[in-house]
Amino acid sequence: MSRIIMDNGSQKTYISEKLAEVLKLPTCGFENVQIIAFGDKKAKKATQLKSVEISLRSRYNDKVQKIKAIVVPTICANILPVPKFKNKQFRNIKIELADCEIGKKKLVDGINVLIGQDYYWIFNYGEIERLQENLVAIKTFFGWTIQGSCGEKCNTVACNCVEGVEKSSEEYFDIEKFWSLESIGIKSCQLQQSNPLEGTVFKISEVNGRYVVCLPWKNLNEKLNSNKEIAEQRLYSLTNKLLRDNNKLIEYDIALRDLIQNGIAEQVNDSNSEIVYYMPHKPVYRDDKITTKTRIVFDASSSEPGVLSLNDHLNAGDNLVANLLKTLLRFRSHKIAITADIEKAFLQIEVAENDRDALRFLWYERTPMCKIRLPKIVEYRMTRVTFGVTSSPFLLAATLRHHLNTSQQEYGVICDKLKQ
Repeated sequence: MSRIIMDNGSQKTYISEKLAEVLKLPTCGFENVQIIAFGDKKAKKATQLKSVEISLRSRYNDKVQKIKAIVVPTICANILPVPKFKNKQFRNIKIELADCEIGKKKLVDGINVLIGQDYYWIFNYGEIERLQENLVAIKTFFGWTIQGSCGEKCNTVACNCVEGVEKSSEEYFDIEKFWSLESIGIKSCQLQQSNPLEGTVFKISEVNGRYVVCLPWKNLNEKLNSNKEIAEQRLYSLTNKLLRDNNKLIEYDIALRDLIQNGIAEQVNDSNSEIVYYMPHKPVYRDDKITTKTRIVFDASSSEPGVLSLNDHLNAGDNLVANLLKTLLRFRSHKIAITADIEKAFLQIEVAENDRDALRFLWYERTPMCKIRLPKIVEYRMTRVTFGVTSSPFLLAATLRHHLNTSQQEYGVICDKLKQ
């Protein structure tokens, strides 16, 4: 038998090395733990401690509860004061104290188990009897426990504080950061401007009923590398993979040719442009989608070692995405919620003619076939905002904002709602 202490202020449950050795408990895992004395200003380096599984049973019944506990040298000093009370203070309940005279039972000296908040409410039944103003009896798995002020003056108080940390980290646990993330979610970087359309170099116009945008270039002295050699290598690697599955090859070829037929991409006729970049591409398969199961993803971050990519030359733009916390709160405000989606939203917005050569990609003149010489490689370029380019989310959001602003006079109320 052994004495335990229940403390819902502790993050974890612990067992002393002495009791673990007496019971010969096998190790079932390891955890990183920081043991911090009360009042310590500096956190100590996390220590890896083993954990064991232990079965606990009450003195009053045969019910067994299995828990996991972290093994530590000591739980606390065996100097806890005991409150004084009279049995008659209990009202109409059977007196079965969790800790009373053990008699001839073999007892392991000291307090050898600390039950923390991970198991506290499994053992605490919540039934309370008030004995005195500052003294209560609480029913637990082990019997009734007496808690509260002991009514004695003590010159010295002993206190231990044990803090658990994640297994993958040995860094200082920042409690302020923890609560800030818990309360409102991950914080985005600070916006540089109050007016998003003025902060980043951004031009928008309307041609034949469709918005046209320019890529938001940074003022970099280094010239944009074409990346053509890397794009060719990636194309051959992709082709070899697709030739192993004829169905996926045909699906991908159809998806690319749909871009060309619908004017989303076009063949390059003039190769004398000063700003040229070739984007590698690959398919992403979504079997859960009913309509578009194959999506083309362009890699505008591709570059040779030590050379800047297209994405490095472009501004990501301001974060115009609606605040998620506010959106979730509004979602709870009414009985019915309506959601809608703009089909292929990026592809609804055209890219200015002068910037299209920075969105080139390579594909074949005709569908490649297994065991047949590969067709001629043809150069194409995107005419619309492209998925995989770092500035595309900003261009889409800014265009939507621009559209709502220009429609404000005619559709004021609905524009205000859509802006949110």
